[in-house]
Amino acid sequence: MLIQRMSAVFGRLRNETLQLQDGLNIIEAPNETGKSTWCAFLTAMLYGINSRERDKAGFIADKNRYAPWDGGSMSGRLECHADGADLTITRTTRRQTAPMTDFQAVYTGTASPVEGLTGANCGETLLGVSREVFERSAFIRQSGLAITQDAGLERRVASLISSGDEDTSYTEAYDALKKQLNRRRFNKSGQLPALEAELAEVQQQLDSSVQLQQQLADALERSQALESDVQTLSDELAQYDRWEAAQKRRQLAALTTDADTAAQRVHSLT
Repeated sequence: MLIQRMSAVFGRLRNETLQLQDGLNIIEAPNETGKSTWCAFLTAMLYGINSRERDKAGFIADKNRYAPWDGGSMSGRLECHADGADLTITRTTRRQTAPMTDFQAVYTGTASPVEGLTGANCGETLLGVSREVFERSAFIRQSGLAITQDAGLERRVASLISSGDEDTSYTEAYDALKKQLNRRRFNKSGQLPALEAELAEVQQQLDSSVQLQQQLADALERSQALESDVQTLSDELAQYDRWEAAQKRRQLAALTTDADTAAQRVHSLT
């Protein structure tokens, strides 16, 4: 992409225009003349302004830092050459709480919109990199010389030192692995503690089952012993019954013999 002209209502810039030429452009001007403001404006035109940023200690959100000094609304126009065509990109503000969110991209000199180019994807479509990569590589402000960690930049760096795969990021991989580890075990929660508790319960049930099987085996053994005792007692009882019957038969025979002898004596005496 080749930037040709920028016009801005942005911070100290009030309807000012910056004309650029082919090749390397070096802007030299005294302090507080708007050099950093033009840099921030270019980023805002390409990637928009994060309206959700809030001021913090030592930090002023861009929507407040670059609010027009005269109290007006942010707006801008960027003319560039990309993909063999001249494009005109404009951003305006409808609501002060969401500056430069109204986006329009047309072919220069026409009213024909550029298909597929939106305020959300403008910078990444034209430059091929995300905002995070842009701000950490090709476009570094004075306050941003210390490059911070970012997944998008890691993917771009990885693509330079590997086979060109831009989908790999250490931070994303680390976060994914950390989430997986937390899912598996985090203190006393997670999948592993749950499975361990389930395993312990199953082991307890298995131990109880083994005890019940042992008790059943002991009961069967006692039952067999008792059945053997019953058979033995039955045999002994049968033997006793036979012995008692034999005794009664002998007693009956003796009594019969005595009766016959008594009868003979009676007969003799008679």
